[in-house]
This record gives sequence, C-alpha cells and structure tokens, in this order.
Amino acid sequence: MSSSKQIDQLCIELVNEDSLKRRAAAIKLGRIRDEKAIPNLILCIQNDDDYLTRVSALQSLLWIAHPSIIDPIIDLVINDSNDLVRKTAIEALGNMKVNKSLPMLKSLQDNSSTSKDLLEIIKTTIEKLENWFNF
Repeated sequence: MSSSKQIDQLCIELVNEDSLKRRAAAIKLGRIRDEKAIPNLILCIQNDDDYLTRVSALQSLLWIAHPSIIDPIIDLVINDSNDLVRKTAIEALGNMKVNKSLPMLKSLQDNSSTSKDLLEIIKTTIEKLENWFNF
C-alpha cells in the first residue's frame, strides 16, 4: 500500500468504534511522520472520548513535530478533562520549547483548582522554559 493510501486508511481508522483500533491508528500515523495526518490527529485529540486515544494521538503529533500543532496542544492543556492527557500536553510544550505557553502555565499554577499531580509537571515545565529562554 502506498504511503498516501496507508495514511488515508489510518485516518479512517481514527474514527473506528473500537478505541484500541483508534489508538493503533494514531500511533501508526505518528510513526509515518507525514504532515498530511496532522488535521486528523488534531481532531482526535480534540474529540475522542477515550483519553488513551487522545494521548496516543498527541504523542503522534509530537513525532511529526510541526508548528501547527502548538495551539491545539495548548487548548488541550486548558480544556481536556483528563489529567493524564493534560500532563502529557504540558510535557510536550516543555519539550517543544513553546515559550508562548508560559503565561497559560503560570495561570494554571496559580489556579487553586489545578490538581497536585499537574502542579508538579507545570512547575517543572515552567522552570525548563524559563531556563531555556533565560527569564
């Protein structure tokens, strides 16, 4: 199967009823590392009801590493209901050295409703970014 056809088929699998098949498709798309998959992976992190599928799609977006993924990842940190997804997204922002995420991270750090688990990774990510950008 050609790469384009394979990508198209895997993008179709991202909306399969079976969450295991969606996760597998997300991971395979990341391994292919083709930017053509980005819109479908973004839809997956925004809309999939299975948090592990969202984490898989997020990891795949990181493997593709295109600037267009930054805003959807920031939105995920702010809006996702699952702390593992949010933690993975926060770590991603730090690893990608996304300076523009600092105000949002500092706001979350100061928010009393932010979970203790998230506070630890937020603090680490803020320190990493501030050190990187010499704040």
